[in-house]
Amino acid sequence: MFLRFTVRCAAYAASIINMAHLINRAAIAGVRRLNPASVRCMSAGHGMSAAEELSMQKLYPGYRASWFGEPGADQNWAGTKQRWVIVEAYPLFAAIGLGCGICALHLARHLFFSPDVFLSKSNRGNAMIENHKEGENWKGNPLRIMGNLKSDKTDPFR
Repeated sequence: MFLRFTVRCAAYAASIINMAHLINRAAIAGVRRLNPASVRCMSAGHGMSAAEELSMQKLYPGYRASWFGEPGADQNWAGTKQRWVIVEAYPLFAAIGLGCGICALHLARHLFFSPDVFLSKSNRGNAMIENHKEGENWKGNPLRIMGNLKSDKTDPFR
């Protein structure tokens, strides 16, 4: 019984190998018979007509020669400038830049001058922080002193 099963498996495997060999030979013969003129050449120019090339550039930005302008339109700086340089947005750029600058200065102030931040390893290893003088200097910032000159300290706007 076992011998019959192994013989059948071997015959089945041989028929699969023969079938794969036949398919491979047919494919190779078909490629050899193929006319080279009917194969599209995808090297320079991609072998497409001008209309086909334009539609590919519109659909797929990777086919474009330039990121500026629209495919098929005049590729000049004036059209690009008209589309991308928006003068009305300059105040917005200035406000965002000012806000980022203020944030960077605030971060630098806390990083370099705060008594709670230690940049050196020797100070970080100290479990008992005794920097009362630095804390007084931090608390005695001129802007804080100006804020304490107010008569009504409960109302932040007076």
